Amino acid sequence: MIYEELKSYLLQSLKRELPGQLVQFEMASYHRVARPIEIPKNAKPSAVTIVVYPVEELWHFSLIQRPFYDGPHSGQIALPGGKWELTDDDLQATAIRETFEEIGIQLQNSELIGQLTDLYIPVSNTIVQPFVAVLDVKPTFVLEANEVVEVLECKVSDLLKQTNKSITEVIIHENLKINTPYFTFQDRIVWGATAMILNEFKKVWEDTFI
Repeated sequence: MIYEELKSYLLQSLKRELPGQLVQFEMASYHRVARPIEIPKNAKPSAVTIVVYPVEELWHFSLIQRPFYDGPHSGQIALPGGKWELTDDDLQATAIRETFEEIGIQLQNSELIGQLTDLYIPVSNTIVQPFVAVLDVKPTFVLEANEVVEVLECKVSDLLKQTNKSITEVIIHENLKINTPYFTFQDRIVWGATAMILNEFKKVWEDTFI
């Protein structure tokens, strides 16, 4: 499928009613599902971006690996993004700024075609707004070494495979073990908020093209 067709079809799908939290929570940890959380009023707004682009006629998107540090998202596989800052006009501006700062992609407003359902992340007390961008060529990545160890270029077709989804046990803060669904990309486990966001994106893609 050519760039203009993909962009147009996805744009129209993202304008319709989104799959929402019901689909997101298909990939939530059992610990989170069992303990519904009221969103605090002081939750910090943030944004992430699913950047879709072609590689040898196959559509891809990028994930990043965070460095290991003393924090809630240490070493995790994530989408590029971060917290809203006072210099940002809105969360779309946050998504554009963070994508450039972390992986060197300078997105244009016209390349951001829509957004998914926002999601509260308890461990960092943030409400993340996911955006979707579509590029006509593969981008050149420039990594911010303090925030990104590696970029994973993932095929959208792998996200769509049922065999790419399973359940595992992960260890979170204070050595607490939880069971959680996850996706696998390049032998890396993608779980938590990133998996929840990707599951909604997967559903939008399926409703658009399958």
